[in-house]
Amino acid sequence: MLVLRGLSESLLANLAPDELWRSFPRLKRTVIGIVLLSLTCVFTFIIASPFIKIADDASKDILETALSVGPTNERQQAVVNAFKHAWEGYRKYAWGHDQLKPISGGYSDWFDTGLTIVDALDTAIIMGLKEEVAQGTEWIRNSLTFEKDRYVNLFETTIRTLGGLLSAYHLTGDRMFVAKAQDLADRLMGAFTKSKSAIPLSDVNLKTRLFDDYKTAMESMKSKLYRYSEPSQLGFVGELLPGEIFSPKMDHLVCFLAGTLALGSKNGAPDEHMKLAQDLGRACQAMYKNPTGLGPEIAYFNMMPGVQDDLSIKPLDAHSLLRPEAIEAWFYLYRLTGDKTYQSWGWEAFTAIEKYARVKNGYSSVKSVKRIPVTHSDLMESFFLAETLKYLYLLFADDQTSLFPLDKWVFNTEAHPLPIYSS
Repeated sequence: MLVLRGLSESLLANLAPDELWRSFPRLKRTVIGIVLLSLTCVFTFIIASPFIKIADDASKDILETALSVGPTNERQQAVVNAFKHAWEGYRKYAWGHDQLKPISGGYSDWFDTGLTIVDALDTAIIMGLKEEVAQGTEWIRNSLTFEKDRYVNLFETTIRTLGGLLSAYHLTGDRMFVAKAQDLADRLMGAFTKSKSAIPLSDVNLKTRLFDDYKTAMESMKSKLYRYSEPSQLGFVGELLPGEIFSPKMDHLVCFLAGTLALGSKNGAPDEHMKLAQDLGRACQAMYKNPTGLGPEIAYFNMMPGVQDDLSIKPLDAHSLLRPEAIEAWFYLYRLTGDKTYQSWGWEAFTAIEKYARVKNGYSSVKSVKRIPVTHSDLMESFFLAETLKYLYLLFADDQTSLFPLDKWVFNTEAHPLPIYSS
């Protein structure tokens, strides 16, 4: 996931009247550009996916061997048990529907496409859960249809459903998943072909491709958004409000950036980016230092000397959806540094999830991370199985290299692994 500020500006400069486009905050313009670029890249991947050979067949063989082994230690087994508990609750009360309501034993439909099954299937494959994989595959093969008279969110459908189907194909070789993905992609293409605006870039550097935009985006982020808190000097990424006013507000979602910075430092970006990644990863862990040990949706960091606490959590921001971004960051940092501190942080987060979010029928969002006893929101997001548990499982892997080496595989926004191609 790349923050492409410069690219987003050029990408969308002609898509809306200038006064309307400029009325958006700069960060919002950046996010819109990233979304459109990501969708373009994913659709390109869909077209090419069935026809391109994985760069290193030997690495694929190693991966298949690792996947067949399953969990190799107690922490991984605990995460597998959590997945099975969530899957069983979903299968009993919400099978074929998008999301489980684990408190009431009901379900909700966002897109009406069995979202949890498609989103979580590759996690089950990675964990070696043959029964759950067979159940999910059978439902997708026989029951998943996109002949639905309803609107779906283009971005979420792309990262969750398209990503899940393509990842399942690359992990199993079953071309049924490609056929389903192509059917969905054909339907989503209307968002591009029926739009009055054009998305393609006007110019691309033949040598550096998009790397210059990445460098520009990271330098802008560092100078405009990256700050350090008081008194502990936690590195965090705030927001720019209209008028270039800095706000020390950081969403839990921003924690993904630590993984991006760490990965970039090993692929041509300055070594300094690893330090930024580690500092941001530490700030994300600080967000979990509250009575429940769960991460809130939003935190505000303190920049004034003399204050005791580095961050504060407002009551309306204290809910936890059991998001994956901090664990995602710690996975990348552990994989790239070997520092087991990140495993410890992940285990602390997982034990908090087990203690406060586990309910009879699965796992539920928590209304406030600051209050014990907790109250639940009666919703198990599909990304809890697709991302949070997947990154925890990979974080606790004993063998760092065989489970998705980072020079051979890339994880999309929804943590669906896709192979990196040689050409």
